[in-house]
Amino acid sequence: METIPDPPSASLLTTSPRITFTSLISNNLGFAVDYNPLFFILLIVVVIYFHVNWSLAFVVVVVESKRGIEALMRSSYLIKGTRSVSLILLLSYGTFCGLLVWVLTDSLHEFNSWVYVFFTMLGSSYLVWFLLQITTANTVLYNYCKELHGELATGSAEGFAHEYLLASDEKVPCVATATKA
Repeated sequence: METIPDPPSASLLTTSPRITFTSLISNNLGFAVDYNPLFFILLIVVVIYFHVNWSLAFVVVVVESKRGIEALMRSSYLIKGTRSVSLILLLSYGTFCGLLVWVLTDSLHEFNSWVYVFFTMLGSSYLVWFLLQITTANTVLYNYCKELHGELATGSAEGFAHEYLLASDEKVPCVATATKA
């Protein structure tokens, strides 16, 4: 009775080249690699904390022309009071992008070449669309945070922008209320 060899994908799941390369480099540098799940969870929490605090940094770089640590500090200042919104944006868009990448990379190897190219282009298009949505959401959050801190100069705004940013008389106006007539 012949034994059927394991498919190549099963061997790829057991030894990942990325993990092997990382452990090879770290062992050569004298670091001990510890795959403790507690360390991994702690690392994820730290990365989420920094992402939430610095999520507006690229908008600050573009809009306010601040660079480096100055942009990161400005982002941390602006995000105070809206950290939960930034966390929700990170978790929602990160989940969708992560699932899209996971599904496409896990299932594409089973198709022939033209279907593979089509799904790769379709998946890349959706991923770019999600990244543009994240950029838009962070830009709107930047404007909301500036209004929350009383820094948005709406006195000189005319026309639609003035109506768009001054939708109510509350302390924090509803920034994203625009209707089409």
